[in-house]
Amino acid sequence: MTVENSKVVEEWFTAAWTVKGYCPDKLRKLAAENIEFYYPLQGAKKGIEEIIACHNMYRKSIPDMDFEVVGDVIAQGKYVVGKWIGGGTFSGEAFDSGKFGVVPANSGKKVRYTGITIFVVENGKIVEEKGEEQALDVLLELGLVKPAM
Repeated sequence: MTVENSKVVEEWFTAAWTVKGYCPDKLRKLAAENIEFYYPLQGAKKGIEEIIACHNMYRKSIPDMDFEVVGDVIAQGKYVVGKWIGGGTFSGEAFDSGKFGVVPANSGKKVRYTGITIFVVENGKIVEEKGEEQALDVLLELGLVKPAM
């Protein structure tokens, strides 16, 4: 089961987080009915349509948003864990980060950061995608938070 779950996560990652592979229909196919999603920058999402809306919002602001897995993926039972790196350039629509402010349209601001994600896979479907990224570093790069100096 571990190998199969790793393959499901690999398909999901490509369909969700790569510029060339982004495919909402593939995400719908791979998602469990009540999928849960959480990253500090994106917040909590529940259900595939909410997750796709989040990805679409990011892609409208960061058309070249692209991530890749780095290092070994760890899989044990229903859990698959991987480290990633990526980012892109805010060259599209204005981006409203919600609680931190707005990145203006076509600002040209670039972000590149790493994170770790834990996926839960059951019956060949992604049940959870929960990660931690360098959220504070991204917010600092974008000027949405200021250092206390």
